This record gives sequence, structure tokens and C-alpha cells, in this order.
Amino acid sequence: MANFIAHPEVYDHNAVVLMGLVKGVQLVTGRKGRRSFKFRLADGVGALKVISRTRVHDGDRIIVEGMFTRPGKEGRFIVYNEVTARSIRPLNQLHSDLVG
Repeated sequence: MANFIAHPEVYDHNAVVLMGLVKGVQLVTGRKGRRSFKFRLADGVGALKVISRTRVHDGDRIIVEGMFTRPGKEGRFIVYNEVTARSIRPLNQLHSDLVG
């Protein structure tokens, strides 16, 4: 996660795959009533905010595939380093095509 935090411009609006420990899960309801989950994904070096439609729990070890967004402003909202998850899997479902 250190690279994402130190050089967010390199990863901005790119697909990423991250592994880590879920911390601080919050249920969020959007304007249209859609429920999602916000949490931090930590790897021992740093942590990134993740937004997901998939339910996770504090302490889960997961793999997140999604889109990275660096700090900035989108409309009237301020966006911090975050990943919008496309898929989430338990870490024990790691596939060899992700290792490299």
C-alpha cells in the first residue's frame, strides 16, 4: 500500500488488486437507498479506504480488485486515496494468476 500512498498519481483511475486486513467497517446508505460498505484495508505498511457493495467484517483477510482514485474533488465531494471494489474474495481464494 505504500506505493499507492506515496505515488497516487501513478495509479489514479487504474485497476488494482490489493490484499490485506479489513478494519473499521461502516454501513453507508446512498441517496438512492443503495447500501455499501466503507472500510480500511491494511497490509502492515499502510491502509487505504475501500468502498464496496460486498459485505465484509472487521478482521477479514481479503483480496480486493477495483479502481483506485487519488485525492481530489468529484463534484461537491472530496475524495481521498480510495479503491472502489469491483470484487472481493477471501484471501484463502488466492489464484496463481494474481501472484507475480
